[in-house]
Amino acid sequence: MHKIPTNVTPSSSPLVRGRGVIALDIGNRYIGVAAADHVDASLAYRYTTIDRKTQDARTVLADIITKESIDTLVLGVPYHIQDGSETQQTKKTRQFIALLKKTFDPAISYIEVDETLTSMQAKENLQHEESDTKEEHAEAARIMLQEFLSSATVMPDLIRHPGDVDPYVKPGMTMLL
Repeated sequence: MHKIPTNVTPSSSPLVRGRGVIALDIGNRYIGVAAADHVDASLAYRYTTIDRKTQDARTVLADIITKESIDTLVLGVPYHIQDGSETQQTKKTRQFIALLKKTFDPAISYIEVDETLTSMQAKENLQHEESDTKEEHAEAARIMLQEFLSSATVMPDLIRHPGDVDPYVKPGMTMLL
């Protein structure tokens, strides 16, 4: 079990409780990671892609959380594109999120966002900028995080922490963008 130290030095990010925020695009093989810029916390950038076949995702995430002083994870949850219902991938993603919650410091906030169409948008963005398609998952995470940061900057009350209640959120979710 990976425990993240609670005494890490806060980053310069002013958005989420004064520390860092990353987003995860969780897939069966790859996990895309994006982070908020430490100079301008309203900007998201691609951080890395974790290959779950060759890397232990929890170890890599533990290193990132420690290195970047992360206290908030924005987690992409997939839904059926036609009706918004949960899919088999939704269940797998939620299982991984439950594992993260058991693994890391309970003070970390977990914010679930709807990731529908982010992979398609990521592919389009990478084609447009003629970037390597290996960046797809990190780009999908960047898109989710950028939307979250933009929403949180305009409406800071959208930031949720453990125990917060929002009557407009689907059961089991912390926040939808």
